[in-house]
Formats: sequence, C-alpha cells, structure tokens
Amino acid sequence: QPFLNADGFGVGWYSPTEKGDVSVMPCVFTSLKPAWNDPNLKNISEEVRSPLVLAHIRAAGPALPVSEAACHPFKAGKLLFAHNGLVGNFPKVRRELLAGLSEYAFGVAVEHGCI
Repeated sequence: QPFLNADGFGVGWYSPTEKGDVSVMPCVFTSLKPAWNDPNLKNISEEVRSPLVLAHIRAAGPALPVSEAACHPFKAGKLLFAHNGLVGNFPKVRRELLAGLSEYAFGVAVEHGCI
C-alpha cells in the first residue's frame, strides 16, 4: 500500500490569548504512530482550540528516515512551517543554497535533517 501515509504525523498551532489574538510562539505535537492510531492526538484534539492550525501526515520516501525529527510541522522561534517534496538537482545547487542561509537558518536545517 504505497499511499498509506503511516510514517508519522504532526500538528502545530498557535494558542489563543486572553486578548483574543494568538500566541507568538507555536506549539507542536509529532508522533511516529499513524494519526488514526494515536490516542494522544485524540486527547489533545478534544481540548486544544486555535484559529490557526497546521497539520501534516507523512509518507517517507524510499531512502528517507522514519523519525520524529522528520515529522512536520517544524517550528523555529515564532515560525511554524512544513514542506513537502525534494529540491530537484539538490547536489548541484546544494553549495549555493547553503551559502545563502543565515547561521540561524542553517542551524534549523541541520536540526531537522534537511541537509
């Protein structure tokens, strides 16, 4: 079943504040379990309220690791983000792309196994 997407999942959100807007820092929950089989996801989904949610269900590629570090969404400071897919011809453009990253962005990419 190549389209089962059972290699983990994640959900991120910004919590509402008492002022009626959302928090500056996002919350993230990830797991290697299939989303439909994770009791913790059911438990938090019954209580978390947010006007801003980002979720991702993962199907790892043939040569990609199955690890929580690879489960989206990711957070970096106040940013919450996900990506899907690969950069075409990455070996050819890798050096140029990496040279353009700030120290902070490079650290985030290393932390999440993107490079």
